[in-house]
Amino acid sequence: MAAAKKDFSIQQRVCEPIVNRGLESLRRIHFFRALKEPCLKMIAAKLQVCFLAPEEVLAREGEKVDKLWFMGKGTADAVVQGQKVHTYLSRSVIGPPMALLMDQNWTQTVTTTSFSDFMVLTRHDLHIFLTHHESEASKVHAAAFHSQIKLELSGRAP
Repeated sequence: MAAAKKDFSIQQRVCEPIVNRGLESLRRIHFFRALKEPCLKMIAAKLQVCFLAPEEVLAREGEKVDKLWFMGKGTADAVVQGQKVHTYLSRSVIGPPMALLMDQNWTQTVTTTSFSDFMVLTRHDLHIFLTHHESEASKVHAAAFHSQIKLELSGRAP
């Protein structure tokens, strides 16, 4: 019994910083702010951690967006039709958050320019979560699409 308790304590100390980083990342997305912390923690548990070397491609212009990249540390460049248009720095969110809820294509090619670490949320993983948590799904959709409509009405939609 004591060994099991000790193993859980070690596991908790190892996982807690990762989950906290995931929570911090998710809170940067406006429609996730509608969720309470226990639900955010369940989504944070779905985040995949990955490390990329310089010159690895995260996204290609024109391809379907199927994940959102939360950069921890690192840098990446965005290129549109061969022209550099943006540099992503540490703590950036790469990808349109609304693509997690509706079909969108990448409008840029994104390539790392340094060793970089990411937490990645796939559209598939979010969809499974929302399918199993209908009341939370309505909160996310209401927050996401309400703000999208406001942007469109103000003429600032992407």
